Amino acid sequence: MNTEKYIVRLSDEERQELETVVKKLKGTSQKVNRALALLHADANGPDWTNDQIAARTSLTLPTILNLVGYYFTKSKLKTVLSFSTVAVSPEVATLS
Repeated sequence: MNTEKYIVRLSDEERQELETVVKKLKGTSQKVNRALALLHADANGPDWTNDQIAARTSLTLPTILNLVGYYFTKSKLKTVLSFSTVAVSPEVATLS
């Protein structure tokens, strides 16, 4: 079970969109890795920890923390995937 501060719960539509991005390698490698990270973080799916996601993708732990935190606070999948850099508020960036 994932014990992270922010728990990602993807809707069926979001999960399908992310799976399409990953399967078709649609977009930049950064977008594909972010989609993969969100799929792995999904509490209704694999529910991996941030450390496990970092080991599986080329994303760093701080990037994953920011990505998951931003998704949790904004819940805008397209925005999270399209950022060149995930910009978050200081309280999200200080996750433990």
